[in-house]
Amino acid sequence: MHSTKLALNKILQCNQKFQLINENESLLLAVSGGSDSIALTLLMIELKSILNVQKIGIAHYNHSVRGEESDRDENFCRELSEKLHLTFYTDKLIFSSKKKNQLFYREKRYKFLQDIAAKYGYHKIVTAHTQEDNVETILMRIFSGTGLKGLQGIPVMAGNIIRPLLDFTRKELEAVLLANCQNFVLDSSNFSDKYTRNALRLKILPLIKEFFPRFAESVIRLSQTAGMDNSFIHDYLNN
Repeated sequence: MHSTKLALNKILQCNQKFQLINENESLLLAVSGGSDSIALTLLMIELKSILNVQKIGIAHYNHSVRGEESDRDENFCRELSEKLHLTFYTDKLIFSSKKKNQLFYREKRYKFLQDIAAKYGYHKIVTAHTQEDNVETILMRIFSGTGLKGLQGIPVMAGNIIRPLLDFTRKELEAVLLANCQNFVLDSSNFSDKYTRNALRLKILPLIKEFFPRFAESVIRLSQTAGMDNSFIHDYLNN
């Protein structure tokens, strides 16, 4: 359980730095069933009493893109919620043969999360974005052409959405699952390179890592520097 304790301390430090969660707030966890969001669920349950969280709920959006596999993910999250005695919310997108891009599904998912949060009184929506997600986002923005704002990457807090796992690697979160003997589901679409992010993760990043083993740390440092520079410019122009 050593890995779990380290992870909990890491989240507490992040919360102290950014004031993500206040006392007596309710948290809605965005859970896909994958390793990252399941680890998030276990960790937030452990932190419930420490941070004086009022209640925790699990929200799962079924995109229905993968047919039976999508339904399997929904059922897995529902059963886990029942096991952990957490309220479960779900919605299912009606499948259409008309091709949709990832942005479409992202917007649908976030609308679902915001609607549930507003309807049932959740103060914060908690997502399981990791360090790898952040690095991939920053690199995609660099390749597409971006400025200082884009180089900042995924924000740890945006409105009522918080991301306490941004400093975590997937390896760290998998260690938490292993320590707790907790399984998760695999999304088969993550292994398809037809999506830009997947192609970057599966084909380009391994090649970059071969020549620059610590590139992820460098990208994060670039992001932090861009954030400080952007804040300085903003403050200078507004003073």
